[in-house]
Amino acid sequence: MHKYLEDNLPPTQYHRDYIYKLVHLLCLPEMKIFLDTIKLLAEKTDNLVDELWNYIKDRKLVQTSVLLLAAQKQFRKHDLFNIIMYRIFRECASRRFENADNSKARKQLEETFHLVSIICHAGEALEKYIQAHS
Repeated sequence: MHKYLEDNLPPTQYHRDYIYKLVHLLCLPEMKIFLDTIKLLAEKTDNLVDELWNYIKDRKLVQTSVLLLAAQKQFRKHDLFNIIMYRIFRECASRRFENADNSKARKQLEETFHLVSIICHAGEALEKYIQAHS
């Protein structure tokens, strides 16, 4: 993870304010080179959906958001946002009636769904902002 993110994000993840702060930090000029590097790596990755899904399953919210924002053109080109959102929805539904331990995991999946939705809907505008202010 990028040092700037480590220094500026609170330790508690998986709540809306954390997600908004994370998206805000990723749009700062200090993150442009980092995002461009991830974008280049993503272009060489064969199965981007599976890579992203591994981050989601491993509860790596920062890595998920970085990959989503950096590789959003690839996700849009192949309509992969819908595939990811469907996978998250299906996983949440399967955990709905399980025990309390899975309640926390389901909450984390719901917040990840929120993050994917933000990047899906506002990602292009965020990309333009990043390019204009770097």
